[in-house]
Amino acid sequence: MAARGRLRFAVLAGLMAGLVLGGGFLMANAGRAIFHPALCTPPETSQCAFEHEIAVQIARRQTLVGGALFLLALAIFVGLRAKSSRSS
Repeated sequence: MAARGRLRFAVLAGLMAGLVLGGGFLMANAGRAIFHPALCTPPETSQCAFEHEIAVQIARRQTLVGGALFLLALAIFVGLRAKSSRSS
């Protein structure tokens, strides 16, 4: 493998690692917000319900974005594997 090919492989491996770590972080934060919501001091207020609803909606978006990052990393991995099997 030429030096240029190794550099390309290293760049793509770093990109995949960043996407997986970023997606995992977003999914972990979303899971924490959905399954362990923050407690409100007077829980009967409408402000508490409103804040909880906002947190759940943000967590849902974080889940979608985290999943998309995972899928992008998977697509890069599959493309890299297909290209490496064709060249050998």
